[in-house]
Amino acid sequence: MGRRAGGYVIHNLRHTFVSEAHDAGLSAGIIMAFTGHVQEPTIHRYLRVSATAQTHAQEALDAHRRAQAERVAAQREKIVSLAGRRAAGSHCMHTLYAHRSLVRRLGDC
Repeated sequence: MGRRAGGYVIHNLRHTFVSEAHDAGLSAGIIMAFTGHVQEPTIHRYLRVSATAQTHAQEALDAHRRAQAERVAAQREKIVSLAGRRAAGSHCMHTLYAHRSLVRRLGDC
């Protein structure tokens, strides 16, 4: 269990396995079964998140934020349309009141 010729110890293999298993999408429970850990925080000590995994996570977060911004923009257009109908004397007041909380949230945008 001591140092080997390359300066590595046996736990380097554990770090590599846990990190690669995580990158492959294995659940914490499966990784724990392989490594013999009983508590999930223990495997976190061995986990090294790769640059590729970080890039994929950032791309997923960016896509989520874009989709969220599109939903907000669509709601804003709907509210503006309802407000226009109200100003024109339309009888869509019940729909406008249903979106009143959203109007308050988007009012500062």
